[in-house]
Amino acid sequence: MIPHNKPSSSPNEQKYISQVLQSRQLTNGIFTNKFENSICDLLNLPHGHAVAVSSGSAALYISLMLLNASNKTIAMPAYVCSSLKQATKLANAQCKVLDINVGYPSIKQKALDNSHADILINPYLYGLASQLPTFSGPIIEDCAQALGASINGKYLGTRSDIGILSFYATKLITSGGQGGMIISKNLSLINLARDFINFDMQKDGKLRFNFFMTEVQAAIGLSQLEHYPEFLNKRQKIWNTYQKYQLPLLDNPNKSTDNIRFRAVIKTDKAKHLISHLASKGINAIVPIEDWELLDPRAMNSTDLSQNTVSLPIYPDLEQAEYIAKTVSEYL
Repeated sequence: MIPHNKPSSSPNEQKYISQVLQSRQLTNGIFTNKFENSICDLLNLPHGHAVAVSSGSAALYISLMLLNASNKTIAMPAYVCSSLKQATKLANAQCKVLDINVGYPSIKQKALDNSHADILINPYLYGLASQLPTFSGPIIEDCAQALGASINGKYLGTRSDIGILSFYATKLITSGGQGGMIISKNLSLINLARDFINFDMQKDGKLRFNFFMTEVQAAIGLSQLEHYPEFLNKRQKIWNTYQKYQLPLLDNPNKSTDNIRFRAVIKTDKAKHLISHLASKGINAIVPIEDWELLDPRAMNSTDLSQNTVSLPIYPDLEQAEYIAKTVSEYL
């Protein structure tokens, strides 16, 4: 069976891990610093404007805490993973779940205008770049699926107050299965984030918690990041193969966007039947967000997109893209 997801490996991972173990500096060391600054280089941020943490969910929770989210209302789309809702509740804030635009996973502007929310979490799903909605309050850009995507030459995650990244096992790069990062142009917010995770030996009584990324995680993440252009090139070639067969791919055709090919999602009213057919041909495809996963099942556009989409395999080590594309094309 061709898997839907498969983490990639990079040549220097074992070498860097060995260096960590030999150094005996297992947390908050040189690899964490290098990984943070390499992310800054990628996103055209000054060094020191990124903080590595234990997971993308932790990055989201910390970001909410930095923005004083407690007892405030946080806007988010219904069509998204549960981490946004969980982090919001953990931060003692209220969720305002909003519908998306018709046929596209970006938050509906009119719904946001009527939400009276204090803070917005704006995710970029499947690596697709989009304009930020108009919003008067602080914005957290959730770039867990869109590392390096840009619009009008500006990288996602750097256009608002704060951005978060995820290095989970199935993301664009991984730091050993878990990991995340907080990024911001605002150095004051970054310093607050760094202070928040620096939990030990503090005398001021402020709320802090241990969300450190380990040095082993950072070593793997750095090695993966060094080969990120190669990973992206392979993903784009698979996407191009799917395009060659004229598959109905969910995409943002705006010429001002530079999208990242994290997911190859196609729109079809035969979603469940197609997934079963592909399974019979040895291909594992999935519904990227099931209707039961939606944060609000009453959100009509979100429900429609959920029920009419299929995610095809797309990852750097995939070698059967032509076979997958042909199989899908013949069925549709």
